[in-house]
Amino acid sequence: MIKRILILPILVIFLLLLQIQCNIIDFGSGTVYVTATFDQDFFVNSSSTSYSETESVNLADVYDDAGINPADVGAVNLVEFEIEVLRNGTGSSTTASGSVLFKESGSPLSATLLAGFTDINLNSVLNNPISPFNYPGLMNTSGVAAFKTLVTQMPPPSIDFNLSGTVNSPPVDFDARIRIVLQVRVED
Repeated sequence: MIKRILILPILVIFLLLLQIQCNIIDFGSGTVYVTATFDQDFFVNSSSTSYSETESVNLADVYDDAGINPADVGAVNLVEFEIEVLRNGTGSSTTASGSVLFKESGSPLSATLLAGFTDINLNSVLNNPISPFNYPGLMNTSGVAAFKTLVTQMPPPSIDFNLSGTVNSPPVDFDARIRIVLQVRVED
């Protein structure tokens, strides 16, 4: 009886540590799914009614941070996408419309639309992320498919993300964060 009492907590702790280290979603079938998350901050400041900021994410670093060997990536699903305004210096009645585009860094191809939004009051979303769950129509279906293809390329590419759009009254002065959570199927 004492052995059973001691073994159960040790087993629970072991499983929790295993989940914390690589966030395994399923391991019973021999297939392992690992969550990889990255946040990208944008500091938008423009004297006109339009804005455009581009930041780069090295996908190899994202996989490395999640403990994923890029050679073992089988498939990738985009499971979460959020845009959060972290600071608003534009005024309480400023509304913005915009888009999040992406492309492989250095590629001569045009960027692809991943998400878009219209007429959002920046104060209403201050520290309150918008996502497909609270903003229907945010995601572009063909853009999500293209993004999933890009993130499975080997070697993992660097990806340029562009946050651009317009506001109803200048100047534009806000900070935003894009959060993307990927579910990666890892194959042996």
